[in-house]
Amino acid sequence: MRNITLSLDAHLRAPSPGTCAPPEWDAEMEKIKVLPHDTVYLYISVRDTGPGLTESEHEILFQRFSQASAKIHTRFGGSGLGLFVSRKISELMGGRIEVLSTYGQGSEFRFFIEARIPQCLLAATAVAYRPQAPLPRKASPRALPAARVLVAEDNLINRTVLLRQLKHVGMEAECECSCQV
Repeated sequence: MRNITLSLDAHLRAPSPGTCAPPEWDAEMEKIKVLPHDTVYLYISVRDTGPGLTESEHEILFQRFSQASAKIHTRFGGSGLGLFVSRKISELMGGRIEVLSTYGQGSEFRFFIEARIPQCLLAATAVAYRPQAPLPRKASPRALPAARVLVAEDNLINRTVLLRQLKHVGMEAECECSCQV
């Protein structure tokens, strides 16, 4: 059975060059006063216990119209654009994406982007942020600031499910085919 772990983190410091890992939290971070429109770095990691990648698969992973192997397309479909587009978007948002993988043991895809802290989020957050803090069991959709989301998914069923889920949590979502929820 494959296990998938999703990690989210936010930090006021950029990662070290050549990595997408968040910097270590230290006591100095406690003293920083966060102001509206300050830069924050959002870190996202997806780790799985799947088959992992060989060195040759790793080399072509982020190229346009390429997949790790021919059996990936046969088993899961897709055009080989997902990771290429993800790389471009993360770069346009001031970040980068990387994969760490060991053949036979699984992979970790992680990326970071730069964002600005909105005023409404600071006003709603009275508690200091601590990395790796447990997420609430069920967050209220209305507690989130309004957001617009562009969904880029070529599978109609996946796209429909994702659009409905985003609407359910109060977000405005649209897809590349101009369908709106």
